[in-house]
Amino acid sequence: MKKFLIIGLIFYSTMAFADSVGFSNGGKSAVTGPLTDTELRATPVPVSGTITAENPTNLEGGGSGAVGVTAVEVTFTATPTRSIIISSAIANTGILYIGKSDVTNLGANAFAFLQAGDSVSIDYDDASNAIYVVSDTAAQSFFKGAVY
Repeated sequence: MKKFLIIGLIFYSTMAFADSVGFSNGGKSAVTGPLTDTELRATPVPVSGTITAENPTNLEGGGSGAVGVTAVEVTFTATPTRSIIISSAIANTGILYIGKSDVTNLGANAFAFLQAGDSVSIDYDDASNAIYVVSDTAAQSFFKGAVY
């Protein structure tokens, strides 16, 4: 087995690597009982079935919305969504707070806050559960979008 030492790490040649992960025996290995962390890293585990990678198929640009010191619901046409983005308009002078219906204009119950020009992207798979935006200042704007 050929070994090369590079910056303190040992890299095995291609054949040794193939043998160590079980390619030479068809990728099969019997697994019985609980395995240690070391065994999990060194033991090949067969995978069967179909793996499907789903890619986003569409975008929804929701445009801008007005917000002040009273929370407004951020809505999306497409449901379910995969992720959403909320941006604070560059001209804003106040802070936007993002949260559920109980978010306040002082930031209580917020999970994110945005200053002028900031954005937040949220992996959000069900836009039917409401998200709200509120500001500490009247007459602010936000932009919204979704990937679904």
